[in-house]
Amino acid sequence: MKKIKISVIIPIFNSEKWIKLAVESILNQSLKDIEIICIDDGSTDSSYAICKLLAQKDSRIIVMQQANKGVSAARNKGINSAKGKYIIFLDSDDYYVKDSLITMFDDINSTGVDCIFYNHFYDYNGRLIPRKPRLDSGEYTFKDVMTSILDDGTLTGILFGSSCGVIYTTEIIKKYNIKFNENIKINEDGLFNIDYLIKTKKFVYYGDSFLYCYRQYKRNSHNNIKLLYQRYNEANKYCSKFVSTITNMDQQLLSRSITVAFQLSVIACNQMAGKKLNVLINDLWRNFDLAFYCKHMNFHKINLYKRVLAFFMCTKQIKLFVLVVKQVYPLLKSHLRR
Repeated sequence: MKKIKISVIIPIFNSEKWIKLAVESILNQSLKDIEIICIDDGSTDSSYAICKLLAQKDSRIIVMQQANKGVSAARNKGINSAKGKYIIFLDSDDYYVKDSLITMFDDINSTGVDCIFYNHFYDYNGRLIPRKPRLDSGEYTFKDVMTSILDDGTLTGILFGSSCGVIYTTEIIKKYNIKFNENIKINEDGLFNIDYLIKTKKFVYYGDSFLYCYRQYKRNSHNNIKLLYQRYNEANKYCSKFVSTITNMDQQLLSRSITVAFQLSVIACNQMAGKKLNVLINDLWRNFDLAFYCKHMNFHKINLYKRVLAFFMCTKQIKLFVLVVKQVYPLLKSHLRR
């Protein structure tokens, strides 16, 4: 029996529309020595039944079911069952491009590193837009990046980004019992990545290699400002506690916190108005040395729209920030579509 090279872990919750496409994106890969671990997290639609039908046709598919505990618990269940030399994660409504797995497997074996981060496409209803690289492609140690502000203005800096589009060494995960934090609902990927990278010697980032496709429609389901605000505050407590045990991580944590404030401010502008909006944005901005952040921010990595907003945020010009989000940007967006 051939050894399993990669375990693909897919947490699933009410994804009947996309799960077949997600699984097929793995089945159609040129690398065949794999296992696909599907963990249904208490779905109320036909997701579980679809996975069972797929498993009947291909023995590499393993289907598990649990009561609804969240994506972290589902991923952890998959980790416990993984038998592959390497682990990758896939969200149930995303997919990997052709030959991604063989590329990842060959890359990690040829470089001899402990994990590799790849870039991804945003899928806007079939139109693929490449994400701007988060940092220069190359080999790094955790020490190389832990003091850098790597965030590009979208929350997903290399240390606080996604666990999808990354190939991890199973032995490291299991040796150090690295798990996703099941007590938080957002940024659990970032904490997992930090915990993992601390245990590694070297990792690689390929900013010009696009292997993962992220369906952009999903953002709409996460845009409730009150819920996001609550979840980010909850996640910040765990992030601060975790990162405080690591020396020289203060700047990275500051970057993350301010970027969260930036994101929430934009979302708030699209959901609120008047005095309530101004009060919320002021509350988001008041606890940060925004001038310091503005001085150290990598502005060349973000587009003009975000540069303008970042400038208004750093100078605490709430009215101009709101004006750009609510009135200027919609006009520009409408003009560009013509």
